[in-house]
Formats: sequence, structure tokens, C-alpha cells
Amino acid sequence: MLKLLVFFTLWACACSEILRMYRPCGKAKTFGNGQLSEIRINPCPEALKNKPCVLKKDTNVSIEVDFTPNIKKKVVSLSSKAFWANKLVDMPLPNMNSNGCNFTTCPLENGKAATYAYNLNIAKSFPSRRYDVKWRFTGGGFNLCFLFPIVVQ
Repeated sequence: MLKLLVFFTLWACACSEILRMYRPCGKAKTFGNGQLSEIRINPCPEALKNKPCVLKKDTNVSIEVDFTPNIKKKVVSLSSKAFWANKLVDMPLPNMNSNGCNFTTCPLENGKAATYAYNLNIAKSFPSRRYDVKWRFTGGGFNLCFLFPIVVQ
């Protein structure tokens, strides 16, 4: 049983791809008051070719974000929200659980690395197109924001 568990854990890690196509939100040169170490999306074989992830409708996608807060005090409440960033207005992703502490360890502490892990449902109702996704974490003086492109099919 243990061998089977180890196999599936390694297999899941091997399928997650490190996203390279991401940038700070807006005109900022930093991601906020934290260090963004890595973003992994599964499935996303396109990341190996430095292309936007192609996400299939009616599937689930796992998104993991490794970050280290640079904060003055512990953050006990964290909001995490994803948006379709367009030129007119940021449209929030429907039905997203925005309680970030459900998907990472809270409280966040200064200099202590954390991983946010979220399973995102790509609904059938999402229009097929390219999107710039804005993902923002906020709470208790902490702010981390990044953008990355996806394609929904």
C-alpha cells in the first residue's frame, strides 16, 4: 500500500508543470510584499514550451503557489481571489472559495515559506478563449498579486 501511495504522489508531482509565463499585476515591478517562488498548474504540459496552459472545460485543474511573505505581523485571515483581467474591469471567477486559509497554512509569518493549493473547476459555461488571469492574495497587511495567461477550450 505504501509503495502505491508513493507512486501516485510522485506521478502527481511529475504531471504538475512549473509556470514560467507570469508577471506582477498592473505596472508594478514586484508581486507585492512577498516573494513569489513558483507556480505549478496540473495539467499544463504547455508550460514546458513557455506557452499558456490549455484548460479543458468540465475538468478540474490544480494550482499551487509557493511564496514567502515579507510582513510585519502574522496574517491570520487571508483572502485569495482570481479574476479575468481585461482592459475595462476585472471580472471575478464565479464560485471560487476566497478564504485563502482553507488552502494554505495560516497564520502567515514573516519569512516563512508557504504553499497555496487550490483545485479550480473549469466549468462548461466558461467561454472558449484566451484569458489573462489575475490572482490576488490580501489580508492583514499582506498583498501578493500576479497575472498569467490561460486558454479555455
